[in-house]
Amino acid sequence: LPKYNSMKRMPFNFKIFLIILLPVLGVSYFSYYTITNNIAQEKSLTETSLSISNIKFITEVIGNIQNERGSAIAYISSNRTEDANKALVRLENQYLNTDLAINDYIKHIAVNKMPVSNPFYITLNSKEIFEFRKKIREKKLDKEEVLSFYSEITGEGLLLEVIQSGVNTSAKNNIDILIAITQAKEDLGIQRAAVISLMNDTSRLREKIKGIEMQNKFFNGHVKLFQKLSPENLKDKLSMLNGSNNSQKTFEVFNGLILSNKLPDMSKEEFWEYSTATLAGYKSLVDYSTRELETDFSSNKESIHDLLLKNIGILISLILFTFIFLYFTLRSMRRNFEQMNLAAEKMSLGIYGLTLPVGSNDDIGKLSASLNSISEKSRLITEESQRIEKGDILNPILSRSEQDELS
Repeated sequence: LPKYNSMKRMPFNFKIFLIILLPVLGVSYFSYYTITNNIAQEKSLTETSLSISNIKFITEVIGNIQNERGSAIAYISSNRTEDANKALVRLENQYLNTDLAINDYIKHIAVNKMPVSNPFYITLNSKEIFEFRKKIREKKLDKEEVLSFYSEITGEGLLLEVIQSGVNTSAKNNIDILIAITQAKEDLGIQRAAVISLMNDTSRLREKIKGIEMQNKFFNGHVKLFQKLSPENLKDKLSMLNGSNNSQKTFEVFNGLILSNKLPDMSKEEFWEYSTATLAGYKSLVDYSTRELETDFSSNKESIHDLLLKNIGILISLILFTFIFLYFTLRSMRRNFEQMNLAAEKMSLGIYGLTLPVGSNDDIGKLSASLNSISEKSRLITEESQRIEKGDILNPILSRSEQDELS
C-alpha cells in the first residue's frame, strides 16, 4: 500500500519514462551480455594467435637445431680432411641460420612479454650452445653426445608446443596437426643423423639399426596422426612429399637398414642430398601448416572483431534512439498536459470558450477534444443562466443529451 501511494504521488512524466525505460534496460542488458561475450571471444582468439605465433618461432628454431645436429654429426663422422672441410663449411653456415632463428624467437618472447621460465628458452638464451659448438669444432665430442644434446633441446621445444596446445583448447586440433608434422620431421632428422653416423662407423651395427627402427616407428606414428587430423589439402601435400624422388630414396635407406641390416648402396654425399631435400620438404609442410593455422585464426578474429563493433554500434544507436524518442515524446506530452491543466484552472475560475489544439487521435488528443467540448458547453450554460437571470424565460433551454438535467 505505501508503494502504491508513492506511485500515485509520482509525476506522470516519470511514470512514462519508467514504462519506456524498463524494456530498454532489458534490451541493453542483453546487448551488454553479447558484447562482453564477443570481447571474451576476441581475447581468447588473441591469446590463441599469440600461442600460434609462438609455436611458429619454436618450430623454426627446432628445424634449425635439427639441421645443425645433422651437420654436426656429419662433421664429426668425417675422416678425410676434404670431407671434414666441406662438412665444417656446412656446419658454420647452419650455425648462422640457427642463431638467426634463436634471436627471432627471443625477440618475440620479449616483445609479447611471454614467460621465460621454460627450459627451452633458458637453454637457448644461455652460453651452453656456444660452448658445445666449440667442442664440436675441436671434435672433442662423440656422435652419441652430439645426438643426445641436440635431441634434448628439440625435445624441450616439442614439449613446449604440446603445453601450448593444452592451454589453447580452441585451437587444439590445429596445433596438434602442427605438432605432429614437427615431430615427424624431428624423427626424420634423428634417423638421418644415425644413418650418417653408421656410414662413418659400422661398429655396433645392430644396436644402431635398432635405434633407427624405433625412431622410424615414431616417425610413422606421427605421420599417421597428421593424416588423421589434417584436412584434405594437407593430406595431399604430404602424399606428394612422400611420393617425391628424394623422399623415396631416403625411405629406401631407412627400410633397407631395418629389413636387411645392410648399409645402402649409396654414397654418404648422395644420402645427405636426398635426406636434406626430404627434410626441407617436411619443413615446407610445417611452414604451410603454420600459415594455414594463422590464416584461419586471423579470419576468425577479424569476424569476431567486426561482430563486436557491430553490436556496440547497435547498442549505442538503440540508447540514442530511445533517449531522443523519450525526450521529444515527453516534451510533447508535457506541453499538452500543461495546456490542459491551464484550461481546467481557467474553467474553474469561470473563464470559458478556450480551445485546446487537438493534434492527434490518441488518448491525449481525445482528452483535449473533451475539454474543448466541456469548455464550450459550460459557456453555453453560462449564457443560458445569464438570460434566465435577466427574466427571459420564454425561450426554451436546448437539450444537449437525454441525461441533460438543465433541460
